[in-house]
Amino acid sequence: MNNTSRLAALRKEVSGIDKQILALLGKRFKITDQIQQIKLALGLKITQQKRENELLNKYIRLAVRKKLNPTMIRKLFTMVFSYSKKSVIIKGK
Repeated sequence: MNNTSRLAALRKEVSGIDKQILALLGKRFKITDQIQQIKLALGLKITQQKRENELLNKYIRLAVRKKLNPTMIRKLFTMVFSYSKKSVIIKGK
């Protein structure tokens, strides 16, 4: 396989992975919406900073073991957590 073909194949593979990431994010947000509905019904706070911190630390340790940039993982999951909470506000829940 020449370099041009290899480049095209790798780009196709990355695109497939990106689609999987998007599908998983969609699934995650559907589940967090359900969690938020339960929290609201129980009168619990949407934000649980202690749990978020525990999860972030866990994911950062996992990132280090997998040789991923821990700063990127912190930023990524901080953003994901933030958007999960904003969905309640945006939807007026």
